[in-house]
Amino acid sequence: MADETDTGELPEFLSDQHNRRSVMTVPAKVATIAVAASILPKEVFGMSQDETAAFQSEFVFEASIKRADAMNVGPSKFGSRRVVDLLGGSFQGPNIKGEIPPGGTSVYVDRPDGATVVNAQYVLKTDDGAIIYTLNEGLIVPMGEGKPPYIRTTASFEAPIGKYDWLNKALYLGLAHPNPVAQTSHLRIYKIL
Repeated sequence: MADETDTGELPEFLSDQHNRRSVMTVPAKVATIAVAASILPKEVFGMSQDETAAFQSEFVFEASIKRADAMNVGPSKFGSRRVVDLLGGSFQGPNIKGEIPPGGTSVYVDRPDGATVVNAQYVLKTDDGAIIYTLNEGLIVPMGEGKPPYIRTTASFEAPIGKYDWLNKALYLGLAHPNPVAQTSHLRIYKIL
């Protein structure tokens, strides 16, 4: 049986001057670098103060989606799960517009800590016939009595190469506003610049 300083089986970058005990300190070294990055001026890491002050965004489109009644799966190993069929809707923005055909689904998982994870998958059909697969994942957190919940999503798109492939080349955030009475969701999507 090899002792702890035997480096014969380690990759080359961990041999000679390193032993298994020093490898165990790698997470601590990474944590130290992360703390230093948060304390040192941002210019040290190639970013100006302006770049890190705030994210800028650009409005892409807003959508209105009709929802069916929720189907309760009930408690599971991840939390209480609900599945909601999306019955269709429409979307419009400065450079894109069209309909959301029926057939999408939203899945909600209520976590034990009170937050809800949402995963919605649906298709955008533009007014000129392009089909764009959409995945919207997010978080719903109650904010207390009389306050609206915190609802934020990240959206990703799979657009065909061509007129709308710009959707494939950025990160997007969404702000959702559900209307339980009308059984609709109003969603605004923003591109992170």
